Amino acid sequence: MFPLKDDKNKQFPHDGTVCPELFSKWAILLATVIGSPIAGGFLIYRNCKNLQLPRKGLASLVFCVLLTVICVATALLLPEYVLMKIPPAIFPLIYMTAVYLLTDGTMTKLLTEHEIACGLFYPLRKAVLTGVVCLIVILLFYLAIFSLSPDRYKHPAYTSAMREFGLNESKALALFELIAYAPPEVVSAFIREEGVPAWQENIALLTRLNAVADLHPDVKYRVNGYISYCNLRISYFELTDRAMTENTNKYDEQLKFLDAEINSCLRRAAQTVGPFDRQRAKGRRTY
Repeated sequence: MFPLKDDKNKQFPHDGTVCPELFSKWAILLATVIGSPIAGGFLIYRNCKNLQLPRKGLASLVFCVLLTVICVATALLLPEYVLMKIPPAIFPLIYMTAVYLLTDGTMTKLLTEHEIACGLFYPLRKAVLTGVVCLIVILLFYLAIFSLSPDRYKHPAYTSAMREFGLNESKALALFELIAYAPPEVVSAFIREEGVPAWQENIALLTRLNAVADLHPDVKYRVNGYISYCNLRISYFELTDRAMTENTNKYDEQLKFLDAEINSCLRRAAQTVGPFDRQRAKGRRTY
């Protein structure tokens, strides 16, 4: 016999003749870390079921499932440019805090009395296994969602514009090879006649692309980023032209600042899921 008592000295609904195994508080949290709140909620449900408190366990499981659905839906539905501004740890922090508070509120007293009465707990490997199974299920769900979702970056207008953008960009960036061997007057002529006009053409191209009515907001945000990138390139080219013409190093600090800003734009481009953006971010040299 192990009569577990609550504050009113009433026996819990189980008959007390068998000491059930339970998952510890830390096992529940470990499963949550590995496999989302669903894993933690399932272990709480198992504990409550073993203690013959199925309604409390079911309510906890439903709460954890809803919490997971809300987190996943938020991550899927928020625009990409908004998600880029959210720290990656924010969602795990939210659901870990929620599961910790749930476990603390529903399980702490029961687990303490259980440990005093008999102290039988499931090994941690079962909690780990539950977390891994839940993680696999969630990953499969994500893969299904992404495989069925249309690629926002495959819009014909975007595809065509980015191809032309890449050609103009490659033409303008030939400047950095020219600097290595050409005299200053040739470099300055290239900047004025080919380099800057190529970036201006790209700005006009992207501005027209932004006017396309059915372009996804994430794509428009990315296009605006490329417009900023082109403007930075123009500033860099014009300052380089001035330095070449005046044969001076006094603009070096300004050029370093512009270079840092350009690199920042390229790092932001590396976070995109668009095929053209991914290719450019991996293969583009920075100067």
